[in-house]
Amino acid sequence: MRGGVVSPERQRQRGSQRTRRNVLRAGLVALGVGLAGCSSSCPDSDPPDPNVTLRVGGSETGTAATPLPEQTHDWSQYRFDAGHTGFGDGNTVPTADPRVAWRRGLTAAGASDEASPPALADGTLYVGGDNGGLTAFEATTGERRWTHDRVGTTVTPAVAGGSVYVHDAHGVVSLASDDGSVEWEMSLPLPTAAPTVHRDAVVASAKRGVVAFDRETGTRRWEATASTTEGPPAAFGSSVFVADETLAAYDLVDGTRRSLTVGGRRPGPPVATESTLYVGSYDGLRASAHDGDERWTYERQTGGFATPVVTDELVYAVEQPPEGPSAVFALDTDSGDPTPRWCSWLGEGVARAATSDAVLVGTDDGRTLQQFASRFGEVGWQLRAPGRIRPPAVGTDAVFVTTDRGQVVALAEAADA
Repeated sequence: MRGGVVSPERQRQRGSQRTRRNVLRAGLVALGVGLAGCSSSCPDSDPPDPNVTLRVGGSETGTAATPLPEQTHDWSQYRFDAGHTGFGDGNTVPTADPRVAWRRGLTAAGASDEASPPALADGTLYVGGDNGGLTAFEATTGERRWTHDRVGTTVTPAVAGGSVYVHDAHGVVSLASDDGSVEWEMSLPLPTAAPTVHRDAVVASAKRGVVAFDRETGTRRWEATASTTEGPPAAFGSSVFVADETLAAYDLVDGTRRSLTVGGRRPGPPVATESTLYVGSYDGLRASAHDGDERWTYERQTGGFATPVVTDELVYAVEQPPEGPSAVFALDTDSGDPTPRWCSWLGEGVARAATSDAVLVGTDDGRTLQQFASRFGEVGWQLRAPGRIRPPAVGTDAVFVTTDRGQVVALAEAADA
């Protein structure tokens, strides 16, 4: 593998150590179990070969014979949580034989808007559209509960405490989750990304800065100027992390700024966990403490890495070389330094979401969503659409996706699976 890890703490600790997972993986390979590759040829030129391929398209609506279970797990904002890990620990995806449970056009007349990525909370799916309107769907049936015609968005809504927070073309709006009535609205010039809800605050990025609002009242707490902002702010504890030309941390209460020394050209949107920040950049994937102290860097000679999905066991990182195909790497960090457990050719893609058992990766210029098993990268099902598939929401044995052609689709396990 033409990859490497640079870790100040472990430069002398590299060697022949293999974790129990590495040994088990070697045994499975010897037994002929089909796995995604991770060798000197990875990524090879072979695309994933799914066991099931689902196709959605057109403007048709309806409900299939596959029922959805009660949705008891939420995916309530961009990439699941305020840290934007993309990881729902108790959430589950259909794995054996998924089917379309229901499909709707974003508007009652059919598919017309570009849909936002969905948010799932308390059994309701919230989806915005670029032509105006935020719609709440009953998650198990796809029945429309309400639509707010004036507020439109193509970024993920955020749901918390009985309110839906939407970043539209004019600013941030809070709607009551039960009927869509306006609770408060605050102007914000040139909004650029999904709002982040953390504790009692809503944090939003604009073209040249970041703003924090009180979640209940909409009162502007603080505003900070930045040269530019890359993606939604990530938050953990008392800090808000924002990528501009470098990486900065802001105090959640008063907006005090701390510049973080995190290497890499053009850092992407950060991911924040309890103790670690993960940042993809043009020249590597970096992990650091919340104060910016480097923990490790994963580099390959062929290109940079997109923003990863981070679970309790693995970091899913998609390499994006300037030329040639992308590849997804499942990096095991049990020993501190990241060690690839498996990897797979993608063509062009990005890691979208993960559970304890699976990861969902967008491929084929966004028109395909591919499921891999988390353990050793076994290729599962694939969803294909004529337009771009937006980042999914994962519920209880269910995956909800939207497209840039205004379709809202729910996937569930086949009834006889």
